[in-house]
Amino acid sequence: MIEIDGTRFPVNIGSDIEDDGMYLEVANEAGALLLLIFYDDRTAEMSVTTYRPALSLALIEQAILIARIRLPPDPKRG
Repeated sequence: MIEIDGTRFPVNIGSDIEDDGMYLEVANEAGALLLLIFYDDRTAEMSVTTYRPALSLALIEQAILIARIRLPPDPKRG
């Protein structure tokens, strides 16, 4: 969950076997997808796709912070 100025944005993290990577999705309170950050296992790169215009920079920054921590594989976890 990300909270910006009292508004909550649900966060969902999952694995995409077909595209060989992991993703982080951020939705609004109604459940509509706002942005997706994808970590590509093949290239070790992340990309951001937005689904609404003019998203808050604070929301994007928070999502990126979470994605940097949660998406790349952690060799310590095995």
